[in-house]
Amino acid sequence: MLSVTSARGLASGRGEATSVLTDDILKPIWRFACEDEIRGSVTVTGDLVLVPSYDHNVYALDIDEGKFVWKYPSEGGVVASPCVADGMAVFGSTDRVVYSVDLNTGQLVWTASTKGRIFSSAYAHLGHFFVGSDDGNLYAIHSLTGRKAWTYASEGEIRSRPLIQDTLVLFSCQVGLVYALTLDRELRWRFRARRGILASPVTHEGLVYIGSLDWNLYALDSRSGWSAWKYRTGGAVVSTSAIADDLVFFGSADGHIYALDVADGRLVWRYQTGGQVTGSATIYNGALYIGSVDGALYSLDAQSGSLRWRYQTDGAITGAAQAVDGVVYFGSSDHYVYAIPA
Repeated sequence: MLSVTSARGLASGRGEATSVLTDDILKPIWRFACEDEIRGSVTVTGDLVLVPSYDHNVYALDIDEGKFVWKYPSEGGVVASPCVADGMAVFGSTDRVVYSVDLNTGQLVWTASTKGRIFSSAYAHLGHFFVGSDDGNLYAIHSLTGRKAWTYASEGEIRSRPLIQDTLVLFSCQVGLVYALTLDRELRWRFRARRGILASPVTHEGLVYIGSLDWNLYALDSRSGWSAWKYRTGGAVVSTSAIADDLVFFGSADGHIYALDVADGRLVWRYQTGGQVTGSATIYNGALYIGSVDGALYSLDAQSGSLRWRYQTDGAITGAAQAVDGVVYFGSSDHYVYAIPA
């Protein structure tokens, strides 16, 4: 049963069922078929939608009609979301290579090799791309040349996107550690969860929010790494959070989407889907968009948690959606990319 439960509803043990606007009414503007699953998040930039696919390619599609523009092949599956900066789309592959492709032509600009598969999405900052690898290293790569400026060795595979905030480089690894480095690789602090971390860090007013496979969402002090609060769900938290209007939104493998108060972790509402929620949250015009392993993309009112609509696909949705100019774009493991009215 799909339901939304407020904090009051939790206290009484009852949830409030919501009506559903299904895909019988909600029609896609377009959809595009890749040759294998889309496990990661699409990137919308200008008039293009960039799609990572496990068929080894990154596709560039026309944003208005979903028509093919170009694709670039790697030697492995692509899960990482393409990062766009300086006229390039940068992404890693399970073939252990980071690729930089010209955004307009789809031609290769440079490559940078690592010693492990790459599931981490890159982060662009001050002429560099920061990206993690299963070899346990975080790489800072010059955006124009592809030369490695530096590496930093962590204690496990790095599969999440790093984040740079207030001169701190924040990232996590599979053994459950969150690191905070300066831009010259000096360790400021690190935090250890009880299990591994696949979620990417997000920040808001001095706190770092990140989920763990130990079932908790943590709010860490960005200066010290001490835990300000944590909230325990009923399953692993792989989903990367989104923050808006003093609420933090994320999904859990327990099948729920959560909204918590950013300051103290108090539950504001939660919404039950039909499967694990490992996809990341997106906020747009007061609405929350997030996919579930049940194959549906959910649009919820961000303040109340009530269902606006649900669009069903034929595969799990494990990446984040992107919403631009009234349209939400996302991929599914059914091999399709969708453009749906927001």
